[in-house]
Amino acid sequence: MKLALSDIPQAPSVAQYRQGNTLGTEHIHWRWATFYQQYRLFFRYDFASKILIYAWVNDDSTRRTYENKHDAYAVFRKMLKNGNPPDSENDLCNAALGDGERIKALLGAECEDDP
Repeated sequence: MKLALSDIPQAPSVAQYRQGNTLGTEHIHWRWATFYQQYRLFFRYDFASKILIYAWVNDDSTRRTYENKHDAYAVFRKMLKNGNPPDSENDLCNAALGDGERIKALLGAECEDDP
């Protein structure tokens, strides 16, 4: 949780989060953070608007495994190719806003009780 709530928001544009060509040159704007060695948190950050969007984190079935079709990078690359998450900054922002409303609805009363 510290990674998502503190480390990344404090400096989302640092070099350690740049993925190079891992997802292909067409997706160089995506970033990722590593935790517990085989897990990746993929996100986008727009410097001008200071918007940070977490798009996907892999699970046990998609842990980092080189040259495997279930590898976190291979799965996320395929997700991008299929348009989920959207690659366009505007579409991604709209999708994130919609998901935020859905999450609020799912949490319901828990959110209302928070100070």
